[in-house]
Amino acid sequence: MKEKLTINNLRIFNSMNSTGQIIRTPEASEVYELDSRYHLADWLYHFNRTGKKMREKQYLWHVEYLDTIPLVGAYYRFLCAQNLD
Repeated sequence: MKEKLTINNLRIFNSMNSTGQIIRTPEASEVYELDSRYHLADWLYHFNRTGKKMREKQYLWHVEYLDTIPLVGAYYRFLCAQNLD
């Protein structure tokens, strides 16, 4: 995918459900890309949870990158918030 992965740039198929509402579904390649970003979020969370060290600049780059992807940044922040309890 050449464009930045955002909601506006997702190539979607439109179809109607029985109530006439539009159902939007990402293409298979986009699902794979989103899945790999969720794996990155999981890895980053578990990496930090185990006490391993990463340079702060590198960590911030990854976190800011995850924030640019729809739902993935929120997912990562949710994981981190659970650890605060």
